Amino acid sequence: MKIYKLKDISEFIRNGVTIKQDISSKEGIPITRIETISKGTIDFNKLGYANISKIEKYKEWLLKKGDILISHINSEKHLGKSAIYLDNNYDIIHGMNLLCIRVIDKKVFPEYLQLFFKTNQYKKQIKKITKKSVNQASFSVNDFKEILITVPDLNIQEKIIKKIKVLEKILENNKLKLAYLSELTKSLFT
Repeated sequence: MKIYKLKDISEFIRNGVTIKQDISSKEGIPITRIETISKGTIDFNKLGYANISKIEKYKEWLLKKGDILISHINSEKHLGKSAIYLDNNYDIIHGMNLLCIRVIDKKVFPEYLQLFFKTNQYKKQIKKITKKSVNQASFSVNDFKEILITVPDLNIQEKIIKKIKVLEKILENNKLKLAYLSELTKSLFT
């Protein structure tokens, strides 16, 4: 195992492109917004639009499979929240107010890094670099690049990812069972 700074395992960590979005439009190539990752996944229903139909100007800002988006300007409780883009079937422009981190494949799997972004170790480091203001909090890209992560060999990362996916599936199934039992309990009283 090695300890790296995020900047040492990343091709880049950067903010998105500034594009004035049209809230009444659903036309053109979609653009990420803070709301896009509010639930910890990429929510395709919460993308923005600016009637962009030609991609050439924004090609370097398109998300690629494995890119991780991170909220770095938000309310304190949402700061540091992340979501991984696991699809290559859609063109999505990386918009402002979210950081995008693209990892170096030979050092870390994006899914492993995404799991790290859910740990207490990560959350403690985010708290240390957070700057608070009246209605929102933020952290700088440079401070974020210095966050430390313990990285095992790729084969161990892969095993961890597989185990966590199994546990997440079990958790999801149990949530469905609880919801069903809750509804059953309500119906028994009726």
